[in-house]
Amino acid sequence: MVYHLNILGKDVHAGTNPMEARKDPVKITAPLISKAYTLADEYLPDIRLTFGDLRPSPGVVNTVPSELVITVDISHPDDEILDRFEEKLN
Repeated sequence: MVYHLNILGKDVHAGTNPMEARKDPVKITAPLISKAYTLADEYLPDIRLTFGDLRPSPGVVNTVPSELVITVDISHPDDEILDRFEEKLN
């Protein structure tokens, strides 16, 4: 199963905006990625989990992104196990 996620934030200059005031889609997404990998460890050795594309927009080093586009590929040879994994991930 391939998922395409668009996580929205608000682009602001990183140097003038304090961390607590930002709407940073990368910060929001980091726990999701960590959770997915931790959960995948429960389904080894046959689970496949790949975050193949993580694209912030704008991709500027000193700007908090307004959007983060992520592509996730999840597969397992047993459809029931794959369904269980996806339920837990949600």
